[in-house]
Amino acid sequence: MNRHSRRRFYFFWLAGLMVLFFNVAWSQQNQIDSLKQVLHAVQDEAQKAEVMMALSREYVGLDYEKAFEFGKKAVAS
Repeated sequence: MNRHSRRRFYFFWLAGLMVLFFNVAWSQQNQIDSLKQVLHAVQDEAQKAEVMMALSREYVGLDYEKAFEFGKKAVAS
């Protein structure tokens, strides 16, 4: 592989990884938005706790403080 081909390979490899990570972050945000809507609609305390735990799990890789907050609220419910 010559130098130009190697650069092109690394460029496309890096671009592919960026697209992959963007898609994962986008899908996590959609899941979080959906769970928040469910949380506002649910009346049963046990179901609210389950939704808050799911939100906590979704936030673990994105925002540790929000993950902790939702987990704490779920346990308190």
